[in-house]
Amino acid sequence: MIRRPPRSTLSSSSAASDVYKRQRLGSAIREGDHKLLHFYDTDSIELYDLKKDIGEKNDLSDEMPQLAQRLKVKLSSWLKASGALMPTKR
Repeated sequence: MIRRPPRSTLSSSSAASDVYKRQRLGSAIREGDHKLLHFYDTDSIELYDLKKDIGEKNDLSDEMPQLAQRLKVKLSSWLKASGALMPTKR
């Protein structure tokens, strides 16, 4: 059996369901069971294990800072590479 590394799913938009429900601009990345949300208004992140916490109630970003940082860097790199328009402060 060939084991493949987890594939990442990336999203950037206020219409992305997670970000939209909270009515905040941000981006999200999902890798395996983990999903990271990055909110632009506060530059904050939230990390969830969707296999154990489908309702996204338990933020793991403080408990798993290395994973959170790695996903944030990966998300940021994708946003830059894709030419995504980012919100600016007025």
